[in-house]
Amino acid sequence: VCGDVCFARAKLEKERFDCLLFLNVLHFFLDPPTVLSAFKGNLSVDSAVIIQVPNMLCASSVWNSWRYASRFRDLGNYDLTGIHFTSPAIINRWCDRAGLEIETTKGLFYQKMEAPEDPVAGPMQKLIPGFLKHLFAPDFVTVAHANRRD
Repeated sequence: VCGDVCFARAKLEKERFDCLLFLNVLHFFLDPPTVLSAFKGNLSVDSAVIIQVPNMLCASSVWNSWRYASRFRDLGNYDLTGIHFTSPAIINRWCDRAGLEIETTKGLFYQKMEAPEDPVAGPMQKLIPGFLKHLFAPDFVTVAHANRRD
């Protein structure tokens, strides 16, 4: 469906899906919780909402925002940049406001296509304790479901 969120929602009004994907787009919307809740009616029973966004709190992002402060000074100001600051806690709040229950959030680590098994990064990722993985993952994925109390 081509068009804005309102057009897409109207066009898909009677459709039900097992999975809704919001892959690297949610942080560009003016009001992400409203977008999430607008499509909640399209979820079938036990379906999932999968959200992928950049992890703006990962170590490399924090380092770059400090190192290149003039380029990143407006980060988090949606009115100036058209991008919301994203972190696992922010996605949790957006899902809560949209009436979605989070099942899991996992950091995404990338490997180069030419070298599928990076001899340094691969083993290093396995050594990072679970609670610290969000600090090093450049993106993260959250899986949520419609709040069954609604």
